Amino acid sequence: MVIFKENDTVKTPVKEMARASVKGDGLPFDVQLYSNDHDPPHAHIVKKGKSTGKFLISKKLPKTYNDITPHNCKISSDDLKELWKWSSKKSKGYPGGTNWDAVSFLWYAIHADKV
Repeated sequence: MVIFKENDTVKTPVKEMARASVKGDGLPFDVQLYSNDHDPPHAHIVKKGKSTGKFLISKKLPKTYNDITPHNCKISSDDLKELWKWSSKKSKGYPGGTNWDAVSFLWYAIHADKV
């Protein structure tokens, strides 16, 4: 889905962001997805407002932190461990699923035109 600014004759796309993590989740970083992002499905690790890494989103929860695949970057093993711990917890915003399910759902919801 591409959204443009109102009355924009140049048609500049508006970048929308979805936060998959929320304060109180225990993560030392945010997990964010962007509406104007490219394939393959991935999410961003954001620290202090800067994307510090990306990881691929599979439809199933990875079995261990070693099964999370960084996307064109390096992610520290500490961050991967934290991400996996958070990913496997019950989601506060996606009833009946894990945080990983929520991330997967968000990617496909904001990229419906790519499915």
